[in-house]
Amino acid sequence: MARLILTEGDQRRRFRLNPGTLTIGSGETATLTLASDEVAEVHAELEYDGEQLVLRTKKGVMPATSRGRKLGTEHTLEAGVPVKIGDAELVLETDESAAQPAKAPARAGAGTRRRKVVADAPAGKARQPVVESRRRTTSGKSMPTWLILLLVAGGAAGGYYVIGGFAESAGKRMVSEISVQHNVESALDERDFNTARAEFQRLDEAVSEGMVLSPEWQGIFDGLRKRTAEVAAAADLAEFNVRGTEYLQKQIRNFEKTYLRKNTRPAARVFVTRLRQFKKDFPQHSELDWCTRMEERYAPIAQLHEPDTFEDVKFQLRMLTGGIPKDFVHSREIVDIFLKTADEAGRDKVLALWDEKEGERQEYFDDRIEQAKYFWERDQRGKAVEVLVKLVALVGDPEMADDAAGRIAAMGEDVVPAMRGYKNDRPEDFALMMENGVMNAFLSEHGLLE
Repeated sequence: MARLILTEGDQRRRFRLNPGTLTIGSGETATLTLASDEVAEVHAELEYDGEQLVLRTKKGVMPATSRGRKLGTEHTLEAGVPVKIGDAELVLETDESAAQPAKAPARAGAGTRRRKVVADAPAGKARQPVVESRRRTTSGKSMPTWLILLLVAGGAAGGYYVIGGFAESAGKRMVSEISVQHNVESALDERDFNTARAEFQRLDEAVSEGMVLSPEWQGIFDGLRKRTAEVAAAADLAEFNVRGTEYLQKQIRNFEKTYLRKNTRPAARVFVTRLRQFKKDFPQHSELDWCTRMEERYAPIAQLHEPDTFEDVKFQLRMLTGGIPKDFVHSREIVDIFLKTADEAGRDKVLALWDEKEGERQEYFDDRIEQAKYFWERDQRGKAVEVLVKLVALVGDPEMADDAAGRIAAMGEDVVPAMRGYKNDRPEDFALMMENGVMNAFLSEHGLLE
């Protein structure tokens, strides 16, 4: 798992990275907003393909820096190496970099044997370090051999029991309540919930092996468990709402600026529909009040209680198939709904429009397959998988969807982690993939449907 840590002033934010592109800048249109005056409205882009995180700085803006060195317009972030944009610092964190221990400094003189040097040589002679050697001497009568052997045997036996007892006690889990408390609190400060949960598991295992907690310590750990659950839930919500902010900016605010200037009914219907879906998907987002105001303003124009006209359908298909990825699945659903109530003239128009879209679909499919091959051959596997997943989910033609799904399945074990990521972070896409027979069999084979 990869995370982006953004530090600006005394504020530190951490985001889990998913494949895709986000923008950084000081303007409202930026996905990640920075406060620095030196940062342009849209200063740079961050693209993550599941393996690499690439920073692309816009032309003409202040360049990013790393360790005092100016970076070019395109820079691949290394885990743990900070990159600065204005007063903000970006750090890529991976599970490997977060778990890597710091190296201890070498001891001075380690591995060398000390030698005792005698006093300086007489004047006129070069001083030479002389190692003092001591001859072992014995006084009195020597110890009988049989007694020496007896003592050696007894010492060995005693050493056996000492070492054996130490080994037995070392095999038992030794846990300090104070160390667990400290580690959990430090992990919570860093929003490292995996470490906090691992510490609780270590404590639970020690208790199961016989460790007894006092009532005071039991109360402390009960409180820490509750705090961990609350902070983790808040962090998950914040991370979830980051996705909501991105959707709000791209699909709603940008749409408002581009298509609602004339207040036409087709655009208003799409706008209000997106607002309602956003409020349903992100019920705890900070922009819900704004969404409600916009819905109240445009609902009278949208008239969603009335059936679609041909112009409504035409505009909706334009929105769904005008960019990339193209969504032919939901486009067909809109057409089918319209056909149920349309008159003959309306049916003829919309069927002719759909024939055009089907003609575009084959060209689009062939182009995206070539794009996936291009990414795969250049080891940009995250991008290749993303292209194929969108085809499976949205191309709307069974043969084309099976073709794309078969290409994903042919990747074998290499693609399983990515599929697990879709299941956890993008359930909508994962649900659409499960509807495809080829993908369903592949996901089931690798235990992803359990």
